[in-house]
Amino acid sequence: MPTYRIEKRPKMAARQGQYCVIGMDGRILRRGHDLKTVLRVLECKLIRAVE
Repeated sequence: MPTYRIEKRPKMAARQGQYCVIGMDGRILRRGHDLKTVLRVLECKLIRAVE
């Protein structure tokens, strides 16, 4: 099970942004229009590769 999930939802682009970071518990940690700004929430946290 991945620690974080990054999803692109094109339908949400006009509203809250098409990118979102979702935690392991299913909560949305951050939403935005630009992937770079959305990934800022993960800068200080450990990112693991998922296979």
